[in-house]
Amino acid sequence: MSARRLILVGGGPRSGKSAFALLRAQREGPRRLFVATARPLDGELRRRIEVHRADHRLEGIRQDR
Repeated sequence: MSARRLILVGGGPRSGKSAFALLRAQREGPRRLFVATARPLDGELRRRIEVHRADHRLEGIRQDR
């Protein structure tokens, strides 16, 4: 039985959190959960969220809204 881990990645806006977290999650094996949160407060942030969702679809990450 493998050990369970919780890894929290934090940082400022556009600091590379998502890219780092995705790479880290891929190393953890097939059973993983990736949670990203943001509030679409303006048009730019809405666009960035959609880009992240598209990238994550390519990574095979399930998306719940």
